[in-house]
Amino acid sequence: MTFSRTALLAVGPLLFAAPAFSQASLTRTDGAIGSSIDYALTGPAGDLYYLLPSLTSGPTPLALVDPADPRVLEVGLDLLSLAEVGFFDGTGNGSVSYPLPNNPAFQGLDWYAQAVTLSITTLVLGPITGPTAFAIAGQQTTAATVGDTGILVAGHSLVELPDGTVVLAGGGATDPAGNPIVAVDLRRFDPQTQSFSVIPGAQLSHERGAATATGLLDGRVLYLGGSDGSGAARDTGDLFDPVAGTVTATASMSVPRVGHTATLLADGRVFVAGGITFIDPNDPIASINSVTPRTEIYNPSTNSWSNGPNLPDPRAGHAASRLNDGRVLVTGGVEVPSVFGLPFPAFSNDCQLYNPANNSLSGTGDFGGDRSLHSQITLADGRVLVAGGADGNLLTQNFSPLESCWTFSATAGGWTQVADLDTARAFANLHELPSGEVLAIGGFTTVDVIAVTGTPATGIERAGGTLASWTTSTSLLANRGAAVSLPVENADRVLITGAPVDGSGQPVLDDSAETYVP
Repeated sequence: MTFSRTALLAVGPLLFAAPAFSQASLTRTDGAIGSSIDYALTGPAGDLYYLLPSLTSGPTPLALVDPADPRVLEVGLDLLSLAEVGFFDGTGNGSVSYPLPNNPAFQGLDWYAQAVTLSITTLVLGPITGPTAFAIAGQQTTAATVGDTGILVAGHSLVELPDGTVVLAGGGATDPAGNPIVAVDLRRFDPQTQSFSVIPGAQLSHERGAATATGLLDGRVLYLGGSDGSGAARDTGDLFDPVAGTVTATASMSVPRVGHTATLLADGRVFVAGGITFIDPNDPIASINSVTPRTEIYNPSTNSWSNGPNLPDPRAGHAASRLNDGRVLVTGGVEVPSVFGLPFPAFSNDCQLYNPANNSLSGTGDFGGDRSLHSQITLADGRVLVAGGADGNLLTQNFSPLESCWTFSATAGGWTQVADLDTARAFANLHELPSGEVLAIGGFTTVDVIAVTGTPATGIERAGGTLASWTTSTSLLANRGAAVSLPVENADRVLITGAPVDGSGQPVLDDSAETYVP
């Protein structure tokens, strides 16, 4: 029996036996202009599949084919001529690919797809796959996600889960109408549908602005510290289990922390360092003076804390990255040493190495120039890249963003200056692509280090693996204050979130998100 591309609507009424259905799935990859949209299907071996692409989300009732079938497809019939028919092979796999011409007219179009299966022996409609949806974009361009976040949020986090979805949590937030809300719900972003949804029953114990979010080896996510709705720093933590869909409280830290770091160790524990323990918006100097030198280590297997070595001086707004040898490099930040018994806050270029093998800290060479709110990642070749940040005077509260970048080599034992960023920026996101290129996204081109606010950086920069130069490839669609980004789909795209602001820094009622195609 052969089927034309309009076969599904031409076969007439079919038998319907819902209890007999097994599972089927549809997964999309790629989809950049000038390449192709590639689909992998799974379903009953030997059965027929019918893949329907569309520029709309439907709905299309299957009663059009079988009046007894109550199911509804989440695609329209506007591209019926492009539908593809095929058979699952002996292992239940199939594939479809649509070439995307190198035509800018496709930019920003939402593309949907869903597949229906049909038993050839009984002519019974079988399982239908879940839908996929994404916004088409060219390489090195951005496009709005198909679905909005449903929340205007800043000071939040994005963490990729083992199944490839992303959990968005924390931050200060308003609803799309501009009403303040308590941002305790966890939201899941599905790259296959580019949609955000609240995870039912999963809520943080309280608001967590500027909390750390660490993906653990067992797939759970650890949230630590941050500030609550009253602005108070918290010593509590939450553990999100994506399999159970639950959030449970952890044992508390030794002190409240905001502006700290939480670094996953190779053995699954988490090394937490520094931070501000007390926040008073009316007295920023008092807040700075509350910075702690304490470090501690969380063991998720026992839900317990153990003491780590103190930093040489109290420190916040620093960065930390795990090296390939298991040690943790802690760099820069705001240090608050005591001078004649009085606290003297200043930007720092001090760098420390934490060794989990003997629970010790040791100094390593300083990088050039004091800085805080800088970006830092460990590259695939083992080097650590530090980019941008801010310097200035904490007493007069005059700050300047930086463009300088450095790499640290544990094997060579020192720092090397590499090319400056194209635009000076603090609090940016750094990502390394599978190609070895590095992206710099978001941050502030003017910055208030104490409030962690400023003028959003809109350009997306990229550098080759040698870090010999940075170039701006495109701009964000919106001026996102404190943008947060994360590679998804095996780095085929980068998800970018954060509430947009206007020219005066005031929030704009826009709950959109966007993706960048490297």
